[in-house]
Amino acid sequence: MAYPLISVIIATLGDAQLVHDALDSLRRQTFKDFDVIIVNQGAPLVETVIKQYPDLAVQCHEVTIVGASLARNYAASVASGYWLAYMDDDAQYSPDFLERAVQALHKHALDGIT
Repeated sequence: MAYPLISVIIATLGDAQLVHDALDSLRRQTFKDFDVIIVNQGAPLVETVIKQYPDLAVQCHEVTIVGASLARNYAASVASGYWLAYMDDDAQYSPDFLERAVQALHKHALDGIT
């Protein structure tokens, strides 16, 4: 089984529009070897948004964890990516964000990067 190089972790309180905008920015990434883990602590509307992105590998975990830090820690424990990238639900990555991050990791010759 192939694992993604990067797992992008998004913690949310269930704001469907914010999650939509975040996923939209991930859809436009020039680097494609990533998956997305959403930890939803709010409304179930997020599931309907995720269905709009069948081209992205998205997992959504509905949790009762209180606090963004605990939600991110939970997501890190279930992530399969070699590297983790954290994204707030109200953030958007520029289209080359992940590509530039991987290039920087390669440039600095970190052991084990593929």
